[in-house]
Amino acid sequence: MISVNVDSGTVTGSVPLDCYVVGSTFFDPVTGGYGYVDCDTVLRIVNPETGILIKSFILPGPVSLAVTDNDNHRLIGVYTKTVDTGNDSTKSFSEVYFENHLLTLNLSNGEIISDLKINIGEGVNLSVYYFEPDKNRYVLYRENTHLIQIDPRTGTVGKEISVGRDIFNASYNEEENNLIAIRYSPVDDKYFLEVINSETGALISSKAIEHEDSFCLNISGYDSETGSYYTVNGKYEVIFYSVPSGEVIKRVPLNYPLTDIKFWKRQIGS
Repeated sequence: MISVNVDSGTVTGSVPLDCYVVGSTFFDPVTGGYGYVDCDTVLRIVNPETGILIKSFILPGPVSLAVTDNDNHRLIGVYTKTVDTGNDSTKSFSEVYFENHLLTLNLSNGEIISDLKINIGEGVNLSVYYFEPDKNRYVLYRENTHLIQIDPRTGTVGKEISVGRDIFNASYNEEENNLIAIRYSPVDDKYFLEVINSETGALISSKAIEHEDSFCLNISGYDSETGSYYTVNGKYEVIFYSVPSGEVIKRVPLNYPLTDIKFWKRQIGS
């Protein structure tokens, strides 16, 4: 785990991690810590520069597609549970199957608020998921290019919204209620920075991205202060794009591979 100053590209911290679950990472503004689920299904929140453990909680499974409800200091995510009916004395035969569960966890004390069985269909995209705090909705993106809105209190899948296009590396703009993502067009052999209405799935804007051959998956974010979307290209450069124009605001070369990135700002006095 490394911390990089995105203004200068300077590495401010480097800490080794043994193993983590893809899609489990988050930044916790309450503790100022970087959170992730390790391969023993333990949620760890650590100082992003020193790696010192702030707190840890044992989870019931390898939680991924993780988002935070910062107003209530909660983690919301999905894990797959293996069910073996051979342990059920009422069954005449053994059967093993898998269930998807939606977990909500109190990040202050580790209390499991809910652990609900949910139906997310045939599969979801691991780089498009987010939380809408004003509506208390957890949103996933199915492989059929539909967004599904889930109530984390009940696990009920509500509205399903057709986007009608393959997108990845999405980030939610809470102020505008829009989804910002990248789409690759094989017809144009080009990437596009797209803004999508998260309520209707309608395309708001699509700007061609020039001179990029590839992007790292599941690495993106939105900086509300500058109105910029950021992601990492195949050369391991952090690129900040102007959302309205699609133009590059700045590039920060990292010179080493990344598999995840979370944007955070040091609080005054910390």
